[in-house]
Amino acid sequence: MPEELNSQMREQGIEDIAEVKVAHMESGGHFSFIKKDGDAELKHKSNEKAVH
Repeated sequence: MPEELNSQMREQGIEDIAEVKVAHMESGGHFSFIKKDGDAELKHKSNEKAVH
């Protein structure tokens, strides 16, 4: 599995691809995940990181 996908899964608290029902690659290269145990969509947006 590509490391970028693994990294984004870990950032969202997903430890194993088996937990993922659907993964979408969004524009800009980030991924959205829908977990099997719920329909709540988890999103990672690299442009939302806080800048101090």
